[in-house]
Amino acid sequence: MYDFERLRRARIFRDYSNEEIDAVLKLGTQQHFEGGVEIFREGEPGRYLYVVLEGVVSIRCGDKHIAKCKEYEAFGEMATLHQRPRSATARAVTPVRALAFGEEEVARLLESPQAIQFLLNIIEVLSARLEMGNAWIADSIESQRR
Repeated sequence: MYDFERLRRARIFRDYSNEEIDAVLKLGTQQHFEGGVEIFREGEPGRYLYVVLEGVVSIRCGDKHIAKCKEYEAFGEMATLHQRPRSATARAVTPVRALAFGEEEVARLLESPQAIQFLLNIIEVLSARLEMGNAWIADSIESQRR
């Protein structure tokens, strides 16, 4: 059983009713990854979007750590939605339990009554990442000036 109040904290489920969250959850499958296991590799086809239910996932681009995904954060959405190769590698830092949505499940979700809210939530996830990236770039430029 899922804790809907905790799931609602996830940007990807924001503004959903319990019934809408339940409908989305039924499309996904739970996957488990041991700590240290690679979930996907940069350059591979993007076949799954994930939501971390428990644990921590490290996202790396080349040899650079770019993000850490914790409980109720989504990752892997860009390559899955755009059907492009992964732009980064995801590795379980701790044991991870995640909800995985394959390409078919994402397509069904985009045809469901929850589609508009799902897309708005994905936009929010991507906007937050863009803001973090912009801040990182600004800090890098500033530190180079010194």
